Formats: sequence, C-alpha cells, structure tokens
Amino acid sequence: MVGLSLAQSVIRPGIDFSDDPFVQSLLSATEPPYLLFPGPASTDVAALPLDRPITLIVVDGTWAQARKLIKSNPSLLRLPRLAFAPNQPSAYQIRTQPEAHCVSTIEALAHVLGVLEGDPERFATLLEPFLAMVRTQVHFSKDVHAARHKRPRRSQARVRPTGPDDPLILKTYYENLLCVQGEANAWPIGHPDYVPAELLQWHAERPSTGERFAATLCLDNPLADRVDVHVELEREALREGMSFSAFLAAWRAFLRPDDHLVVWGHYFAELARAANVPLPEMRSDVRIAASRHLKRRPGTIERCTEALGLAVPAVEPGRCARRLAHLVAVTRFLRLNPASVP
Repeated sequence: MVGLSLAQSVIRPGIDFSDDPFVQSLLSATEPPYLLFPGPASTDVAALPLDRPITLIVVDGTWAQARKLIKSNPSLLRLPRLAFAPNQPSAYQIRTQPEAHCVSTIEALAHVLGVLEGDPERFATLLEPFLAMVRTQVHFSKDVHAARHKRPRRSQARVRPTGPDDPLILKTYYENLLCVQGEANAWPIGHPDYVPAELLQWHAERPSTGERFAATLCLDNPLADRVDVHVELEREALREGMSFSAFLAAWRAFLRPDDHLVVWGHYFAELARAANVPLPEMRSDVRIAASRHLKRRPGTIERCTEALGLAVPAVEPGRCARRLAHLVAVTRFLRLNPASVP
C-alpha cells in the first residue's frame, strides 16, 4: 500500500542489506537517514527540525521480525531513531499489537509524514485503503465465516493432542515434563567487545515432583556491560559460577531418558543446544499453548501468569529463577485446563 500511495518511496525487500548498494548509499550519505523505530535513544518526531528534507527508513514486518532485522544489520543500529506517541490505538483489528502504543507500519507512516510535512489531514488519506482492508477482513471473519463456514464442535472426548505445542500434551505427559529457563551473556551487536551470545544460567524444575536444578556458569569471555541488570543479579555472583564441564556433569546426572522439555520460546534451548548441552528430544513451547488458551498473544511469561490470575511463589533472587517459577505455574495451570484448540 505504501509503494502504491507514495510515488517517491522505494521498497527494498530482504533481511541482510550489507551488500545492497542502494541501502548502503543512503547510509553513507552526508546527512544520514532516520530509522523509524522506537528505542531508548529515539527522538520524538515532533521535536525534529523541519527546515530541511530527511530520508526515512521504515522496517516492515511483525514487531519480532522488525527487531530481528535491525539487530542483523549493524549499519541500521547506528542510525538515529525516530519515534512518536500515537494519539489513538491501532485500527489494525485483525492483528493484536504487542503494546498499547504499537501501530501498523502504514499507520506509523501516516502519522510521521503528517508531522514532518505539517499537514496531518493530507496523509490521513494513506489510511483509506488500509481501513477498507480491515473492514473487509473483519466482515469475512465475523459474518461470512460464521454464517457459511461454521464447523460443528467436536466432542471433547474425541480431542487428542495434535502436536508438541498442543495444550493436551501438558496433561498427557505431565509426569515427564521438565521446565527449563536460561539466561545469556549477550553483547549488543556493534559493541567493540561483541562476542556471540553464550549460556550464562540454566535452571530447571519438574512440575510433578518439584525437583530443581540451578547452575550459573563461569565464562571465559567477559560479562556484557549490563548483563547484571538484565539477569537481576550482582556481577560478583555471576563471576562465581561453575565450570562448563562441571555444569555438564551435573546436568547429565539430573536428566532422565523420558524427560519432555517445556520452554517459553526456544531461544535459550537453542543456545544450550549450540553449546552441546544435552536436551530431551521431545519439546513443547508453553507460550504457544498459553496463546491458544487465552486466544491471543500472551506477552511475557509474567504477563501470562497475570492474565491467568495465577499466584506465583517467591523464589531466590534473579530473573532466571523467577521466570522458571512462572513457567512452572503456567504449566501446572494448563495441565488442569487442557482444552485443545483445533
């Protein structure tokens, strides 16, 4: 829609733009372009001087895809950022936004261009095809599908687990479930001391028995600048971890052949696997099961427990221990409320 509506816009599809001559020419210009994406150091578009034209780079995709794309392109990370506070919630009804201030790409462009050009009404017309699309999809979802394609509900007695992330898995294999949560030593891309992310903490608990495993690793590489803030532990405590070989021996002794791994997203499990940490073959993502139960995106594990009205007991300090406690609470809840979503 943007490409059809704005004659001077240029669309460059891709993920890695380090070899894109057009993008690189923009990034090397005397006046660097602005990246329209919120961040701690972003400038509100309303505070930008309007006495000269600017080039605006807008990353399109889901919020998760946009963040990943920016992190994958260090040249984009170095750009000055623009952000804004929308004056109303997103009209994109067919997709749930991760936060109240989040809007779709075309809504963001209409707002920003209206501010930069000093004519909000002119760029409000950008939203007309977008709003028409939303109305059409809502109509088909609520009216056409409901009236013509409604399927009869299946008997609950006939519902069976259909995949590793089906909520019924948590009931069927409850005695074998092993919840895990990790933390990473992760440097920002572009930092002069950057090294790839590495496993820093690894906690696990069996919901059926309460057996727990906890390890902090002593790393060869230096700790990232703000890793103590992210993991909510003192740097001295992080430096007193066990060696990787001692961690592996303890973890292998804790594992069982029939363990079924339960995670919230797959980042830390993949980080562990990349470090040759043995993991059970069977794995379920409770985030997906919770999303099916809530019928929306659950957000963080803490927000999910809040949405489910769960009381999570206090644990030892650190984000890893806290999030593992939340993961166990959600797993136990879904085990008792295993309605499968077809």
